[in-house]
Formats: sequence, C-alpha cells, structure tokens
Amino acid sequence: MKLLNTILVTILFNTILLSCSNVKNIPPKLISETFTYLTAHAIVEVCGPTKSHGIRCLKMDPKRFSASGSVVKHIKEYSYILTAAHFCNINRTQVIEAALNPALIEAHFTDIKGVNVHVLIEILDGNGITRIGKVVESNALLDVCILKTDRIDTQILQLASAPPSYGDTLWNLSSPLGIVMPRTAPVLKGVYSGKAKLSGGRDVYVITDLPAVFGCSGSPMINHNGKLVGMIYSTNQHFREISYAVALEDIRNFMDKVFINKKRKPPITGNTTLEVEIEPIHNMLSQPPPR
Repeated sequence: MKLLNTILVTILFNTILLSCSNVKNIPPKLISETFTYLTAHAIVEVCGPTKSHGIRCLKMDPKRFSASGSVVKHIKEYSYILTAAHFCNINRTQVIEAALNPALIEAHFTDIKGVNVHVLIEILDGNGITRIGKVVESNALLDVCILKTDRIDTQILQLASAPPSYGDTLWNLSSPLGIVMPRTAPVLKGVYSGKAKLSGGRDVYVITDLPAVFGCSGSPMINHNGKLVGMIYSTNQHFREISYAVALEDIRNFMDKVFINKKRKPPITGNTTLEVEIEPIHNMLSQPPPR
C-alpha cells in the first residue's frame, strides 16, 4: 500500500510539473480584430515646363508598400496603431528612382522644376473597414511608429507585464507578402530564442521558426496570455526562419513617450538597419499585394 501511494504521488508530481512546463505553449485567445493590414500608396509627381502645354505636373503610377500593425490604444474617437518605422518613413529617394520613367519624362518635359512624393496610408481593420492613417510619431533607430486613425471597434492589444522567457512559444498575427484576408489574420508562431546585441548596444529579440517576409514588419509577437511582448521588424537575409523583434521594454518606453510623457525621449541607441530585409525596389513595389 505504501508503495502504491508513493507511485501515485510521483505520478501526480510529474503531472503537475509537465502541466506547468506546457502552460506557456498553450495557444492564447487571439483577437484578430486587434490586427490591421497597412498599405502605403506612394505617388510621385513631376512638375516642369512641357514641350507644348506650359508648366504641368505629371503623376506617375503609385507604388505600394505593405506592413502589419496592432491596435494598442484608444483615445476618444481615435485609435492608435503600432507598426514599424520603416513603413511610416518610406525612402522617398528609392520611390522616385523606381517610379520615374526617363523616356516618359523626356517625352513630356523640357526641364524638371520639382519632384514630389505624396504618401497615403490605408488601414484595413479587422472588421473589414478601410480607413486613412496619419503618422503620429516614429523612431527610425528603434524602428517603431504610431499611426492614428478613426476609432476601430475592437479591444486593444495590451503590453505584457514581463518579457518572454527563453524557449517560450510566441504567436504572430501578420500579413506575409502583403497577403490580405479580410475579417481575419494569418496566425504564425515562433520560438523566443533570447536577445541579440546590436552594434550600438541595444538588445533585440531573436525569434526562430517564424517565416517572416516583407509585409510582416510591424506584426505583433504575442505570449501565452494574449499580450504583446515584441514587434517583428526584420529578418535574417541568410536564413529567413530567424527574425528580429523590437523588445518589449523599447516598445513600452516609446509608447510612454508618445502617450504619457512627450518630453521624455525614448532610447535611440543601436542600429536597427542591421540585418533588415531589403527586397529589390522594383520587385517589392511593382507587384500589388494579393486581395
């Protein structure tokens, strides 16, 4: 009888340990409505004297960029979306180089007096409603940005109280390759594999087994409690199953600066251009995201 009791206690103890070890691998309750599909339409406008119609402006075909975002705050009639700064701060020089058609320009103009780039940010929310977004603030070195739009009917994605632990399974809502699935969001997952120190001294999260590609920038990393612990901003060019995420602490400090204490500057050390995936501009922009 004593032996039987010992066996039962051992089994119970091991079951408790196993249950505790698996808690962080249980899928959280994910809310797709907190996710947003982001598209930036960049239009290049060339102005100058033409050969027969005086000074005119000619608009080139718009170029499109895709990213992911999360609703992280509501204030009155507005909602605020967290995404990647390299989406908010589109490289205008690259856009101009990609959009200009030398033969077309030469056929229309005798001289170029000005080249302007107009950017319109479109937000498709989890309810299938399209809205216009405005950049509130961004930090290029942290690669984080906050967009403002009309209030979205959803609860916010809250920040976690603590960073992930080594080996934790994390979930990701994203728009890989700009793929749009209205009223839902693709669910991916990866493994938190510690931190990497950038050349400037700042730590970023390393996520493995997450096939991040362009369009995933700005997508949230979510823990087993359904809370935000990081944000994908780049991938390893040599091995796409390794991605990098802005750390929870940097996101929290940036949001505190934006919403709580606007005089306090967020940390801007580090070089987030390291390992950033750069697609050839003509491939990245000329193909519209699937609808």
